[in-house]
Amino acid sequence: MVFVYRNYPYAPKATAFSGFMSAFAVIALVIAIAQVTMIGESPLHIIPTIICGAAAYFLYFELGRKKADKMAEKETDINIRTKANYALMYCRQNPEAYDQLIQENADFAAKYEKNEEGKIVKIKKK
Repeated sequence: MVFVYRNYPYAPKATAFSGFMSAFAVIALVIAIAQVTMIGESPLHIIPTIICGAAAYFLYFELGRKKADKMAEKETDINIRTKANYALMYCRQNPEAYDQLIQENADFAAKYEKNEEGKIVKIKKK
């Protein structure tokens, strides 16, 4: 069975949330499939099948995707502006953001600088 979730490099909590929601969606889908096989025994099994199918959809698309995207936006912004490691990862992919981030993130400004080649490096202790 395929287990798919979204990875947010600057938002580990949103990544974990997406993973958990995807896992719960897979469980709900497996239960729905098991219920489908029992419909022949009793037509009442169609109700839990529909409920589990709807739950799988809601968990995966609404929570694991849409809600996780919104969480990641907020978490990414906070992490980049408050934590040096996330600011470094971001600046390595977006070097033009360095000047803005050293003003907004004191921890990042205290630990990293741009060298002569324009690369962001750790400040050497004197």
